[in-house]
Amino acid sequence: MRMQLRRLTLGFFLLFSMRNVTIAQTGSGNRKYDIGDVEVDFISSYYQQDGDHGAVLGGIGSQALHDQVFAVELKIPVDSQYIYNAKLSFDSYTSASSAAIDPGIPVPYALRGDPYPLTGASYKDQRKYGNFGFTNMFKDNQSYNVGLGFSSEFDVTSFSANGGYSIESADKNTSLQFNLVGMRDNWKLIYPVELRYLQGRPDTLLQTHIRNTFSGSVVLSRVLTPRFQAALIYEYTYQKGILSTPFHRVVFNDGRSVGDFFKTVSIEKLPDFRNKHAFGLRTSAYPFNSLIIRNFFRYYFDSFGIESYTAEIELPVKFTRFFSVYPFYRYYRQTASTYFKPFNEHVPGEKFYTSDYDLSGFTSQKIGAGMRLSPPFGISRSNSTNFLNHHTAFKSINFRGGIYQRSDGLHSFFGSIDLTFTL
Repeated sequence: MRMQLRRLTLGFFLLFSMRNVTIAQTGSGNRKYDIGDVEVDFISSYYQQDGDHGAVLGGIGSQALHDQVFAVELKIPVDSQYIYNAKLSFDSYTSASSAAIDPGIPVPYALRGDPYPLTGASYKDQRKYGNFGFTNMFKDNQSYNVGLGFSSEFDVTSFSANGGYSIESADKNTSLQFNLVGMRDNWKLIYPVELRYLQGRPDTLLQTHIRNTFSGSVVLSRVLTPRFQAALIYEYTYQKGILSTPFHRVVFNDGRSVGDFFKTVSIEKLPDFRNKHAFGLRTSAYPFNSLIIRNFFRYYFDSFGIESYTAEIELPVKFTRFFSVYPFYRYYRQTASTYFKPFNEHVPGEKFYTSDYDLSGFTSQKIGAGMRLSPPFGISRSNSTNFLNHHTAFKSINFRGGIYQRSDGLHSFFGSIDLTFTL
C-alpha cells in the first residue's frame, strides 16, 4: 500500500508540473507565461480497506488499513517564463497487517488464526513527503520541467528526481512528451520477530537495504478531429536492489501442521531486479457539448511473470458551464507472478517465493463519481487586494469518491476533496 501511494505521488507530480498555463506570443518566438495569480490547492483524502490475505502472516490475516492524507500544492509564476511547483503532504495510517510483524504472542498461534494485539510502531505510522520543481516554456512549442522529491516514514526513506521535455507541432494538434524519474529507497530491515535471531544467514535474510528505480515514458498525443483526441503511451521501469519486503512471511508446506512451533517459516524472497513494460491508449470524445467520453486501455507485463489488462471509462457531464459530475469505472485483470503461491503451499528448496496477494492472479473493479464546481470568476472573491496586489479567490471545489473490490476478497472505500484558491 505505501509503495503504491509513493508511485502515485510521483506520477501525479509529473502531471502537475506539465499542466497547461496561460501563454502569450513574443516577437522573439519564445512562448512566455502571463504572470498571474499564485494557485494553492488544499487536498484531503481518506482510504479504508479490509481483507483476509495479509502478506505479513504469509497470506492470511487481516488487511485492515486506514489512511488519511492532507496535502497542499502551489503553482507560482515567478516571471514571464518560469512557473514553480511545490507539493507538501502528510500521510497518517494504521495497518492491522503491519501490526503482525511482532504480534505479541507466539507466531505459531498467530498463524493458527488466534487474535493478536494491534500495537507497536509498525501498526500506526506517519509519512511525510514533498516534491519541488519548475517548468520552463523556453520556445513557442517546447518546454521542459525538472523536480526533486522526498518521502519519509518508519521503515523507508526515499529521494527522487524527475524531468520531462515536451514539443508541439506548429498547428498545436500534435505533441510529444518524454518523462524520466529516478528514485532511491532506503529500507530499515525489520524482520518478523521469530526470524531476527537468524541475521547473517544469506538463504533467509536480505543482502541489501537499497532499492533503485528508474522509469521513463513517452506520450504521443494527437487531436484527430475537433471532437476526438487520442494519446499513445509507453512506460518502462527498471528496479534493482531490495524487491522483497523484509517483514512479509512465507509459510512452507513442510509436512508439519499449521501452528507447529517448528514449522518452516521465512521471509519472502524475490529477484533483486525487475523490468516493467506498459502500453496505453487514452481517448477523449465529445459527442455533445455537455458530455465527454474518456477511455483508457493499458497492457502491462514484467519480469516477475505478471501480465495485466486495464480498461477505464469516465463520463463527465456538464450541467452548466461551471458545474459537472463525472462517474467513472475501472476494470483490471492480472495473472499471478511466477513466484507466488498461497499460504502453506510453497515447498522448502524453492529459489524464489512470496505469498503476497498483490502478486497473485485476480480481477478488480473500481466504481465511483466526482463532482466539480468551478465558476468562471470563482466561488467567492475578496474585495480588497492581498500582499501580491491580487484579489484572493476561492476558485473551485472537487469531490471524488468510490469503492474498490478485488476477487480475492480485498475491498476498500476512498474519498477526497480538493479546494483551489488563487492569491
